[in-house]
Amino acid sequence: MVWPAEVLAQEQEESEDIVKRVRFVNNDNVSSGELRRIIRTRTNREFLGIPRATLWYSFYRISGGRFGEPASILNRDVVGLDITRIEAYYESIGFRSATVDTLITEFDVNEVEVSFFINEGERSYLRDITYSGIPKRFDSEQRRLFVEESHLHHTTLSDTSMRTRSHFSFENVSKERDRIINFLRNNGHASVQRDSVQAFIRPDPDNSLQLDVLFRIRPGGLYNFGNVYMTLHGPSESDAVYTTDTLRIGDDNYIVIIMDEFAQTQNRLLQEQLLFEPGELYNHELYTATINQFQNLGMLTVRQFGLNEGGALPDFSRSFLPVHLDMQTLPRHRLRTDFFGMQRLGFGAGAGARYTNTNLFGRAENFNIGVRGSFEYVGSTALVQGPDLLRSLEVSTEYSVPRLHAPFRRLDNRRFARNSRTRYILALSQVRQQNFDINANVRLNQRFEVIHNRRSSSFLDLFELDWLDASATQEFRDNLAERFPDPIQVE
Repeated sequence: MVWPAEVLAQEQEESEDIVKRVRFVNNDNVSSGELRRIIRTRTNREFLGIPRATLWYSFYRISGGRFGEPASILNRDVVGLDITRIEAYYESIGFRSATVDTLITEFDVNEVEVSFFINEGERSYLRDITYSGIPKRFDSEQRRLFVEESHLHHTTLSDTSMRTRSHFSFENVSKERDRIINFLRNNGHASVQRDSVQAFIRPDPDNSLQLDVLFRIRPGGLYNFGNVYMTLHGPSESDAVYTTDTLRIGDDNYIVIIMDEFAQTQNRLLQEQLLFEPGELYNHELYTATINQFQNLGMLTVRQFGLNEGGALPDFSRSFLPVHLDMQTLPRHRLRTDFFGMQRLGFGAGAGARYTNTNLFGRAENFNIGVRGSFEYVGSTALVQGPDLLRSLEVSTEYSVPRLHAPFRRLDNRRFARNSRTRYILALSQVRQQNFDINANVRLNQRFEVIHNRRSSSFLDLFELDWLDASATQEFRDNLAERFPDPIQVE
């Protein structure tokens, strides 16, 4: 008798072991949750974290495999690789002698438990860190400051070495290598790559848990910023007419601005965003911060940038690295409208419109003005005798500039105050509600904002003035007088 392929496949699946539980034993320094993220041997998903409540697998069985989650089948080869993964992870955080064993236990028909038994051993730690190849142009005091800026620093041994009390981990070593690379790039050594700094780790002959690290540095050549070429296109490049303006810096360096007349932007705005000048020592932090400043203006987008024309790799055979920026302005005028319906006390609708100019006077000033209104029909209630029409109207305007105004003007473009903006906001509103009317509400605000990075920003309201003129409706007064005749006095 020849059985259908579906039946054979089903019998084969039923004969395979399903992983119902994975556990870790003696993992004192690493949580089980962290280890579960490392391994590939998994159980089926549990509903709300309830042990063995594999709801999605149950759906899969009931539906005949049409939806849900198939069984998590035991794969002994994967378990073997998981042992290697766990040992490699322990080694990366300093447990260099950690070993892992596994035990697979059958506690029901075709259902198994996979246990990982871990012998963590003792954790290695760092003792001395030495730097070889720090450029000779740095004097002894500069090298000492460089050593002491390390997050691993505890005691300075010399201007090229220190003692630390940190546990060993690949992350610590990698973080220190990145610090060295950033230090070199921010001090003229633009050609430094990750393989320019190598870490050699040596265990102490008398104590294998004690590790010394030697960072061998190959800084490469010293570079300066070359000429700066900025091209600014208009919103549409069709029928573009470009003008070129050249500003001489020193004897041999230039800032060249090529601008489409439809960009309608002042050259001064572009010059102010540069945090470096041609001829200065190359500083990668200032270079990337300059790109961010352009992008955060809000009226243009940076299409391409690099240390060579056309975004090609830099030419490190020359000591001067030219900076090329290719940008395009966004549409200057924008109009947005919206319509909406609502249901609160009754039924209503509203509409709004907002006009925005992203480059009002050619220096990335942002101006917008908007109006928004709504109405709502309310039937008879305890407070309203007969139907009533509630309504609101708001007019707001905002003017902002991508820099700090007084009294913080001198802080603009400092390291802690880059990507700053000053906002002036004026809003007027009038509202008729069920119990009271806001005859006039005027708000005036001046705010300073600084974007530190992608995750954090700061703002300060220098002043905020609010003027409110409100009055209770006559229906509300009559209702209060009727419900509470004494001792409330209504004026």
